[in-house]
Amino acid sequence: MLRKHCGNFGGDLHRLAQGLDDRPVISEHEPKSIGKEITYDIDLASPKQVEDQLFLLAGKVGWRLRRYGYSARTITVKIRFASFRTITRSKTLPDPTNFDDVIFSVAQDIWRNTAMAEGVRLIGITAANLQAGCGQMLLFSEDNDKRQAIYQTVDKLKAKFGEGIIAKGRLVNRDGS
Repeated sequence: MLRKHCGNFGGDLHRLAQGLDDRPVISEHEPKSIGKEITYDIDLASPKQVEDQLFLLAGKVGWRLRRYGYSARTITVKIRFASFRTITRSKTLPDPTNFDDVIFSVAQDIWRNTAMAEGVRLIGITAANLQAGCGQMLLFSEDNDKRQAIYQTVDKLKAKFGEGIIAKGRLVNRDGS
């Protein structure tokens, strides 16, 4: 029927409609940002809970940046409160980074300048203004090299065994979970 109305293209159209297409998918564009957000079933009630979640998200965003070979100059924090009021705040860094601790420090600074008048329903961190390459360039390249080596080792473990294979002490509960 399609051939009758569309000619030879009708057969191609029929195959495409059935999902039969072996052409490779080619993405022509670079990502503009890399981020992660979490919506909670139960609102976070304390600033410490929020900061612990920011710490977790900063680690995930940093890992993704490094995994895809990017650093970012702009860090954005998104907070949605229980009333569904949403705020976003950004900070642009002088130098690009993909280090979890730098991302967390920026996110924490943004959070601490936000009044928590109610529970928090959603938290997100996005890294933007992306640049190809490694993390922050520090004045003391030996320190930078050590940090980069630590991140590379942890990232290799996560890539091989999964994200849960290793956690920073702040994310481990006192009962070991």
